[in-house]
Amino acid sequence: VTLISIVVAGEGDNAVTGGGKLVMSPAHLLERRRLFYNNLLERVHLHHDEFLNKLDPPMVIPRSKLFRWHPEFEVDKVAEIVPDGLPQPPNGGTLTSARDVLGWYHNICLLL
Repeated sequence: VTLISIVVAGEGDNAVTGGGKLVMSPAHLLERRRLFYNNLLERVHLHHDEFLNKLDPPMVIPRSKLFRWHPEFEVDKVAEIVPDGLPQPPNGGTLTSARDVLGWYHNICLLL
């Protein structure tokens, strides 16, 4: 018995090859890059807002009106992002036969 994940490609974002491997399209990679960039920019905005609030007198500028960083705000000194570890693989054994799969499924159903 072979368990195969079903991948549904949405609006041409991904393509599934004959081997069942998921391949990201260039559009999907660009979308991920844009999302990553926006998340980094949001972090810098938060640090900039903290900097403006610490000034004497504190400055409150709406994001829509902000066109550049404060001259005294040091963008290069924004705190680094602390990397986190990757999740560990599950400790469960591999299911090699139909009997193993049915036993596993039966145990799951008993827990519900």
